[in-house]
Amino acid sequence: MQLTAALLVLSTILMCHQTLASTIQKRSSCSNFTLATYEGLPYLDLRPGPHTHRIIKGIDCKNKTEKCPITAGGFVGEKPTLNITTDSPESIFKLIGHTKNGYNFTSILSDIGTHHYEILIGTSGWVTFTPRESCVTGTLTGCQDDLVDGTVVRACTPYLQDNVIEGKFAWAERVPSEYDLSCNPANTTAAKTFGDATDCESDVKDDKKNVAGSLNDAYLCLIIAAFGLVVFVV
Repeated sequence: MQLTAALLVLSTILMCHQTLASTIQKRSSCSNFTLATYEGLPYLDLRPGPHTHRIIKGIDCKNKTEKCPITAGGFVGEKPTLNITTDSPESIFKLIGHTKNGYNFTSILSDIGTHHYEILIGTSGWVTFTPRESCVTGTLTGCQDDLVDGTVVRACTPYLQDNVIEGKFAWAERVPSEYDLSCNPANTTAAKTFGDATDCESDVKDDKKNVAGSLNDAYLCLIIAAFGLVVFVV
């Protein structure tokens, strides 16, 4: 019985070792990044980010006799982005950051402050905020696994002014039946913690913001095996 348990533990450890090794080995990477230039200068550009955040509750000014004063704002978060798909984006951000000194690819959570508007009579909807990104473009070489030499990559990071995410505010026209939020999602606990919220829930949902990486299964495997070994020894 003890021999069987020992063999089972050993088999589990070997399986976990293979899982961990394959997980690490499959990570793609490149060793060189050549910055694109325009008229001899590094090609950098600002562009709208991929996400638009709602920063006020639903506003209905359809049956009013005067303009509706509103206050919009709250917390917004953005992450660095790539225009390519890879299983190791962190290595690409790190490589580009080393090549373009002072260019940091960092997730940002920012309080964009409060902004006051007057909504026209006969309209309804909400205010949105689309963060702006600062992007750098170039070519990757010395690549392996899922990336090939000559891949053109555009890497972007949230653009800040005075340490606050900069972006575009806009009015989104909606009929009252299209919105049901009685709060500003940008002021919820989820927004203040993660910078992204689409509803009025104040609870942080673990299943929505799970930051565990792909190594977790392998590490869990090793923990289980170690626990089994302790039980066997005892």
